[in-house]
Amino acid sequence: MKLFSLLVLLLSSYQTDACSCYGLQDFDLIHLDSYKYIFEVKVESTFGSKESEAKNELDSLRIQIAELSNSYKVQLIEQFKGNVRLKNSIMSFPSVSSCSWRPQVGETYIFYANSFSNIGMCDRKTLKSHSKERHEIEKQHLRELKRKPNNVVLLNGDKKVLTGQYKDGERYGRWIAYNLDSINSIKYEISYKDGKLQSFKEGASFKENYEDGRLISWHYDSILNKESKD
Repeated sequence: MKLFSLLVLLLSSYQTDACSCYGLQDFDLIHLDSYKYIFEVKVESTFGSKESEAKNELDSLRIQIAELSNSYKVQLIEQFKGNVRLKNSIMSFPSVSSCSWRPQVGETYIFYANSFSNIGMCDRKTLKSHSKERHEIEKQHLRELKRKPNNVVLLNGDKKVLTGQYKDGERYGRWIAYNLDSINSIKYEISYKDGKLQSFKEGASFKENYEDGRLISWHYDSILNKESKD
C-alpha cells in the first residue's frame, strides 16, 4: 500500500508542476528551421486505458502508468517537411512531465516535431478550430517553402511575412523576415550562399519583443558559430 501511494503521488506530481513555454505566435522562418518534421493530421480516436476498468489498486496503478503514454489514431492529411511515417497511423503523447500535452479527438492540427512520439506542450502546433484563417495561412506558407520557388514572397493579408529566393533548390541571397505589427517593418535579415547561412542582422523592429529577438538570434547565431568551426 505504501509503495502504491508513493507511485500515485509521483504520477500526480508530473501533472501539477508548472510548465513555462515560450514561442513566437506568428509563423516565422525559425519554425521551419527548428523542426525535422512538419505535418497536418486529424485526430480520430484515442487508445488510452479507462480507470473504470480497474479491478483493484494494482490494476489502477498499472492503468495510470499506461496512460503516461496515450496513443491516438490519426489521419495524415499533408506533409510539409521531412518524411513523415506514422506506423499504423498511430501517434503517442507521453505524459511524463509537467510539459506533457495531449490532442483533442476530432480536431485537426499542424504539428512541428523532432520525434513522432514526443510532441510536448511547448512544441509549435496550430489548431484548425481555434482559427481556421490562421491555420490556412500557415499551410500556404509551408506549401510555398516546400515548393522552393526562385522567388519567395509570403503574405498575411497585405503584410509581408517573409521574402527570399532559392537557387537550384537551396536558399540563396538575402532573406528578410518582417514584423506583422507594422507594414513592411524588418524584423531581421539573413543571407545564404549555396544553402549555407552566411550572416544574421537585426532589423529596426527586432527588439520590439525581447523574447522573440532572443530566441531568433540565439538560433541563427548558433548555426553561424557551428559552420565557422566546420
